[in-house]
Amino acid sequence: MAKKVQTVEMDGITFEVIGIFDYEGQDYLALARGEEIYLYVYIAHNDGTFEALDIEDEDLFNAVAEEFTCIQNNQVWED
Repeated sequence: MAKKVQTVEMDGITFEVIGIFDYEGQDYLALARGEEIYLYVYIAHNDGTFEALDIEDEDLFNAVAEEFTCIQNNQVWED
């Protein structure tokens, strides 16, 4: 069975949703477009919508990217 891919459109661009993960009590959203990975602060709202905000602090971005890499390296994928 083919794996279902979730997508989201932001600013007229379609991204594949890789996942949402926690880092130090804040949720982050990982998206892909082609070979590029994009990381955002993720804020979910009660009405089912969400915000994806840029990670503006370079040190925080690097820490979040490192956490994402660790998660990806340890992820067990189901067939």
